[in-house]
Amino acid sequence: EYVMYSHVATPPTMPDRDFVTDVSLTLDPPQKSLTVQMHSITDPAAPTTSYVRAELKDSVFVLSSIDHGRKTHVVAEIHCDPKGGVAAWMVNWFQKNWGYNTVASMRRQVRRTGGKMDPRLTTMLKEKGFFD
Repeated sequence: EYVMYSHVATPPTMPDRDFVTDVSLTLDPPQKSLTVQMHSITDPAAPTTSYVRAELKDSVFVLSSIDHGRKTHVVAEIHCDPKGGVAAWMVNWFQKNWGYNTVASMRRQVRRTGGKMDPRLTTMLKEKGFFD
């Protein structure tokens, strides 16, 4: 579990958003799955910015190993209040391709790193029986 700060650039017509979230990881070794749950929190260590502090509500990613570890099935559910005066059409426009863009970004990151994981995550997964 950790606290994460993130900044989201928005179109020039509106102020950027930022988030301060509590992120927790849950492992299910028999199912070979990793669940990432996130929700906004107030943290005094978060930077003070001129951005609009948006709210992430009970959001989750579930990554499950399939095809004998050669592929990953991803389920993502994000509930967000962007705060501020954001028109409904703008929210709908942004979220329309969010899922596709997020998975495409994850694929680019895997290619960029050559599929190498953070050593801390590798250690945690080994300890929980994800690797032989």
